[in-house]
Order: sequence, then structure tokens, then C-alpha cells
Amino acid sequence: MNNKAIIFDFDGVIVDTEMPIYQTWQSVFRNYGVSIAPAEYDNVIGSSESSARLKKFLQSRVKTRINWNPIDDCRRQTYRRLIDDKPAQPGAVELVTKARHHNIKVGLATSSPSKWIDEFLPPTGLNREHFDAISTRDDTGVSKPNPAVYIDCLKKLKVQADHAIAVEDSNNGVKAARE
Repeated sequence: MNNKAIIFDFDGVIVDTEMPIYQTWQSVFRNYGVSIAPAEYDNVIGSSESSARLKKFLQSRVKTRINWNPIDDCRRQTYRRLIDDKPAQPGAVELVTKARHHNIKVGLATSSPSKWIDEFLPPTGLNREHFDAISTRDDTGVSKPNPAVYIDCLKKLKVQADHAIAVEDSNNGVKAARE
């Protein structure tokens, strides 16, 4: 196989946004006397429906109707505090830089919105110019495990799927990359 491109996921691969978000959800669940195991959480991450699925999971385990507005506000403030100025995952900047040095095209395919990338990419030491193509949920209207962000990124890179490698950390991301 002659690899011409490497496509990275963002959340969990370039920067660890997933653990702080998991921690905030754990806190919400604990407030209701419910726990969520990492394996259960792994089944929902990497998708735009993550929050809705987690809310449904929690609501199904408590008797009272949950008012999500104040919870969502608090949860967002907490994870933003935990994520702000978060550095890149170990080796991420080096791998992006080496790929570019070896004339391998570099893509970013994420279920996150473009605004999220603009907010949390700069503290990693990377910026949009480090990537030859970026595809987000905003570009495709769908999230992983739907493969659309990968298909879109491959088109932007002008590379066939069998000449690219995906770097993923979630079950939904791996499913999307394989299709």
C-alpha cells in the first residue's frame, strides 16, 4: 500500500477533549445517584448525538423529569474550563509535522463543528494551515459513525481511501473510517 494521506480525528486524537467531557457527565450522573461505565460512554462518543443519548440514558434511570437547561449550562462551563488551553496529545504535533515533511497529505475529519476546531486547535500548537483538508460536521450535516466526514476529507485531499490512513480513538470513528 502506498499511503498518500493521513487523516486525524480531532477529539481524543489531536487534543484530549473527551476525558474532560466524560468527567463532567460523570458528575451529572453522580448527582442523580447513577453511574456510567467507561464502556457505556465509549458507545456514544464521537457522534453529534452523544449528549442526547446520554440524557436519554440518565432520564431512563431516574423517576423525576430532569430540567436539562441549568445542567447543560453548568456542564459546558465545567468542560470548557477543563479543556481551555489544553495541549496536543503526546506525539500529535510531531506526527502531523513529519507527515507534511514527507509530502504526505494531512487531513482532519471530525464530528465536531468547525467552531469547536477554531476554539480548541490553536492551544495545541497546530492551526488550520497544518492540514491540507478539514472536514467537520458542519461540512456534511452528519456525524460519525456515518462516514461522510471521511469521504468529504478524502475528496478535498484528492486521495482514494485505499491510499489513506485514519487515526481514530472512538468506536464510532473507527466505523466511519472503515466504510
